[in-house]
Amino acid sequence: MVKLINGALIALMLALAFWLYQLEYRSRGAEQEIARLNAAIRKEREMIGLLRAEWAHLTRPQRIEALARKHLDLVQLKPRQIIGPADIATRIPELDGFRAPYEDTDPIGNMLKEIQ
Repeated sequence: MVKLINGALIALMLALAFWLYQLEYRSRGAEQEIARLNAAIRKEREMIGLLRAEWAHLTRPQRIEALARKHLDLVQLKPRQIIGPADIATRIPELDGFRAPYEDTDPIGNMLKEIQ
């Protein structure tokens, strides 16, 4: 009976040793994965910082002004170009002959009206 109990205890001890070995193996794998993810996070944060610095460089007002002067043919705003809200209706250009009036901007709706 003592031999049977000793044998069971030895088997239990071997099973626990195997379980602990597996647990340690998985925990080391998890540690490596955590280290890999931390390195990736660090790399992404550095890249975000670099992109923010580049964005700040590209959106500098002096740079945008120089590009606008070089590529856009802009003239300075004249005081007579500024109008109030009451004057907007008088300054809207008339519809030319090539555009349909605002009511006829729905060609599918017009076709459906013709079918009925």
